[in-house]
Amino acid sequence: MLYGVLFRARLVPRWISVWGLAGGVLYWVAGVLVMFHVLTPLTTPHIVLQAPLGLQEMALAVWLIAKRFSEPALARLTSTEVRAA
Repeated sequence: MLYGVLFRARLVPRWISVWGLAGGVLYWVAGVLVMFHVLTPLTTPHIVLQAPLGLQEMALAVWLIAKRFSEPALARLTSTEVRAA
């Protein structure tokens, strides 16, 4: 849900949001496969399915520390909230 909001609000570059959405799907698939005993937890295939989201979260953290949120997007969101109130 976080990456969907970041994608729609354009607070971070779209490639970061899309990477998060794709990584979230793979993470979910890994959980479902473990639940149905197709994969064993902490085996190589399981870790490979979960790794993209972990890497994406580190990339998002670095991006937010280095560049912060998009200033025009924040201004647009703030002005919308003021008008709605």
